[in-house]
Amino acid sequence: PGVDSSLYALARFSIAAMALLPGAFAAIKRGAMDLETAKGATICGSWVAFGYIGQTLGLLTTTASRSCIICSMHCVFVAVVA
Repeated sequence: PGVDSSLYALARFSIAAMALLPGAFAAIKRGAMDLETAKGATICGSWVAFGYIGQTLGLLTTTASRSCIICSMHCVFVAVVA
């Protein structure tokens, strides 16, 4: 209550990124992960975060039943495209 849902999602992903960042740097430093893998993971994680934030913002403008249909169809579309 009192906190905007998009701000909550942004804070959640920022905290998660800050928590995982030291481990990623340590893995790169000891050679367990190369820099290209880290860059790819950052890009993939950013798209996931933008997706969640976009979904949260979309919930502000539509009903829960429409959102359910859109999210369910998303799973079908991803399977078809893949």
